[in-house]
Amino acid sequence: MAIDNSNDVAWIPCSGCVGCSSTVFNTVKSSTFKSLGCGAPQCKQVPNPICGGRKCTWNTTYGSSTILTSLAKDTIALSIDPVPSYAFGCIQKATGSSVPPQGLLGFGRGPLSFLSQSQNLYKSTFSYCLPSFRTLNFSGSLRLGPVGQPLEDQDHSAAQEP
Repeated sequence: MAIDNSNDVAWIPCSGCVGCSSTVFNTVKSSTFKSLGCGAPQCKQVPNPICGGRKCTWNTTYGSSTILTSLAKDTIALSIDPVPSYAFGCIQKATGSSVPPQGLLGFGRGPLSFLSQSQNLYKSTFSYCLPSFRTLNFSGSLRLGPVGQPLEDQDHSAAQEP
């Protein structure tokens, strides 16, 4: 997934998505997946919810793309760390070419961001290292939680004795 610290809600292409890549999340294969309706408290936290049906849906733009998303929840796991009842958007329809084909993980500060929903696990702490564009595989690193974070820049210069 692409990580975006200017977005709060995560969204991924789900089965039945029109205009998405061929890689989609098959919601039927998950025993913990659940669509959320307009009565769910999380529906009040998405931008301009549409409540005409049984699902909480909303439209959003990302770059030059428009995305129709329905609110859902499921247990997600990063490595061995489960995050139960994680609320996210299931993309139903995407137009344009700006949508990351694998979805987006929102690292913003809102209540539906990954950091807020995993607060008990990671204490809203993360760091990431962006690689140089000259790196062959162009991979960076992401650290979640307060353990193992890089130290703040500190002046380690010692005064020299004469």
